[in-house]
Amino acid sequence: YTDPIYQIVPLPQFGIVCLCDGLGFEAVDAHGTRWKSPRISWDEIRNIRIEGATLYGEASSPTDEGNEWSPFTLDLTTGRCEDGIYEREMANAIPAEEFDPEEYGELPRSSRSIH
Repeated sequence: YTDPIYQIVPLPQFGIVCLCDGLGFEAVDAHGTRWKSPRISWDEIRNIRIEGATLYGEASSPTDEGNEWSPFTLDLTTGRCEDGIYEREMANAIPAEEFDPEEYGELPRSSRSIH
């Protein structure tokens, strides 16, 4: 695991430890990585709780007013995530080739090279 770890969730009932880097989770056991979740959040994950084989939490999405928090669930046996805000917002993003500056305004200079 090479990213900074912000939260460690020991789950002895599954024989794993979940590592959270603020964007998603990775489950490790004595042999290495068991599964890796997709990216769930833009920046932070909070309010983690475990019920059975499900991890519940809130993922952040930046807004003009600050962070907006969105609930998600994570299957602790597979790493499959439901309702991750990052994937949901990326699926709704405007593809660069369809971006019309007359309709949306100019992109900030630092964003112009994004493909």
